[in-house]
Amino acid sequence: MRFFFLVIVLTGSMTFIAEGQSIVNKDPEEILGKQTHDTSDVNFLTNASFQVSFVNPDSGKVLAQKALAIAQALHYKKGESDALNAYGEVYHFLGEYPQALQLFFQSLQINKDTKDSATEAETLGYIGMVYNELGQYRQAIQSMMAAITIFQQMHSKYQGGFELSNIGDSYFFLNMPDSSVYYQRKAYEAYMNYPTGVHLKSFILHHMGNAYALSGKIDSALKFYNDAISYSLSMNDKMNMSMTQHKIAEVYTAAHQYDSAVLYAKRALENAKSIGSKLRELMASSLLSKVYQEKKNADSALYYLNMSVAIRDSLYGPEKIRQMQLLMLKEQQKQTTLERQHEQYRNNVRYMALISGLGVFLLLALLLWRNNQHKKRKNVLLQKEKQNVEQAYEDLKSAQAQLVQKEKMASLGELTAGIAHEIQNPL
Repeated sequence: MRFFFLVIVLTGSMTFIAEGQSIVNKDPEEILGKQTHDTSDVNFLTNASFQVSFVNPDSGKVLAQKALAIAQALHYKKGESDALNAYGEVYHFLGEYPQALQLFFQSLQINKDTKDSATEAETLGYIGMVYNELGQYRQAIQSMMAAITIFQQMHSKYQGGFELSNIGDSYFFLNMPDSSVYYQRKAYEAYMNYPTGVHLKSFILHHMGNAYALSGKIDSALKFYNDAISYSLSMNDKMNMSMTQHKIAEVYTAAHQYDSAVLYAKRALENAKSIGSKLRELMASSLLSKVYQEKKNADSALYYLNMSVAIRDSLYGPEKIRQMQLLMLKEQQKQTTLERQHEQYRNNVRYMALISGLGVFLLLALLLWRNNQHKKRKNVLLQKEKQNVEQAYEDLKSAQAQLVQKEKMASLGELTAGIAHEIQNPL
């Protein structure tokens, strides 16, 4: 039975992968031209956006925008939330973090308003991943843990493989290898128990490699990295491929195998450029500058250094930092306001419960008082009846005594008359 279930799951996964690949290979206009503008189209376009964005974020953006427009026109809140997440993922891939967070926060608000717990958990996962890339690791863990808690409360088959892997990544950046390995193993176990998400396997394998590399187990790390690249190649997943190639380049750099490091770093840069991922371009160009410095190749080192500086300015320039700070401050204020509202609501509930309890107490007191008064009136009536009965009894006794006295007098009179008669008429 378990084998049969696994066959069904794997068959479904392969079908989903095949559909994803066919969508990736299509032109956005070809996909858009087939839509009739109903809720099923929103779902289709959103899924297409997620798939295409791993290869071509610009095309993914077009599809997400269209899905969002249709969902809003239909007042389809679930679809609007999903489209916002897809749209946010596009900006995340492009390294436009303020726009990504803003879209994710909009989706999160819709989730809360509609009480859509499942999508709320997904959105928290996306937010946590952005926090990771911004270096806000504790906030990332908090967001991911909140998502996993929701999945557990829902008793979902999906056990949070993506979120668990991101938590492991947070601990990787916090230089806590044991915790990183622990959560990556849990993530892989969750994925194997319920394999879902076309690109999730590459993502988890990549982060498993990171955890083992941090622990100093380089052979294990390279095995997971190579597995991640193989799966990414089968899916044409250039995002995860670029991430993994960069990590392999870092391993070779640490081992002073600079030629291999340059080879993998350039592959990582090429894939990052093909999908317009500024963060991956920054990481690859920075590593190449470092490696060429070690190789004493000043020209190449300077070239890639200038490239990394330019990308860094576009990603983390003063204006971007200001936008992110304002956005995060606004979200914190919103959360604080929500907490206050929830606290006020809880206080109101307590107050109403107190008033209700007091009302019930007063009602019970009134009922007891009425019962007491009723009993008093009954006691008074009973007392009067008792007195009447006692008086009647006394009257009856008096009448009985008088009757006995009369009978005695009558008998005495008869006796006296008999005696008198005998005297007058002697026998």
